[in-house]
Amino acid sequence: MNYGEPGTTDGQKALEGELHMRKTKFCAGIAVAAMLLVGIAGWANTNNLSLALKAQGPRIDPLQMMREVKDLPIEEWGLH
Repeated sequence: MNYGEPGTTDGQKALEGELHMRKTKFCAGIAVAAMLLVGIAGWANTNNLSLALKAQGPRIDPLQMMREVKDLPIEEWGLH
């Protein structure tokens, strides 16, 4: 099977494949490094943003709401 140009040898095809793989690995490494830097920068800036995004007004305590609730309707599951 000859996938290259006519007249190319197996050694030339191997070198072309190796060069293509090196380029692919290099581009993948650059992409991973860029995503890593974006993640670290985002993580480092979360403290600054979280201080400014605190909710204003009264706080709701769901446990207290559940303790104080009275006279809720009861749903019965029986065989009819």
